[in-house]
Amino acid sequence: MEKLLILVGIHFLALASPGPDFIVVLRSSLSGKINKTIMCCIGIALGVATHLLMVYLGLSIILSQSKILYSIVVVLGCLWLIKMGVLGIKSNGSEFGAQTAINYSNGLTAFRDGYLTNLLNPKALVYFVSVISPLIRPGEDNALFSMVGVIFTCMTFAWFAFLALSLNTRSIKKVFEKYSIYIDHFFSVIILILALYILYTELVKVFI
Repeated sequence: MEKLLILVGIHFLALASPGPDFIVVLRSSLSGKINKTIMCCIGIALGVATHLLMVYLGLSIILSQSKILYSIVVVLGCLWLIKMGVLGIKSNGSEFGAQTAINYSNGLTAFRDGYLTNLLNPKALVYFVSVISPLIRPGEDNALFSMVGVIFTCMTFAWFAFLALSLNTRSIKKVFEKYSIYIDHFFSVIILILALYILYTELVKVFI
């Protein structure tokens, strides 16, 4: 039980820390279509479940021990984030919900972006490989691992769904109506800088 509480506390802090998942939910919320944003949240939550499954199967340990494979995964994740950042910067919508890069045509697209954003997020990879894997070893305690899987997935969905609903309240919507394009560009620049920094540091490790 003590280990479970520690893991839940760590995951809560990780969720509360703004990152690519938060940004993709924020930008999806700018469209004002809450049903598609909720699908994006489901995708993020299942991304976390996939990371945990990788831990359970021992894949995260393999990644941590194979520098080349680890670097490949990190680089792929950075490229995905760079794509998100560039699309956000290029968006030229001037009114609420006009951001072409994030105004999803259907719920499946929103789910895909949420899932891939979490799954390919280099920060998430480092988090599960470096922080979670040492605390939960495959085969040690299947009951604990099952509880962690359910709790982490539900916590992730609940947190981002709460954010999505909060961002769709009338008072906050008014702020977005006035500043949505600037908010979109600001966070796109942040995610681009983050991706480029992680990509640079990883390439330095590989080639220097």
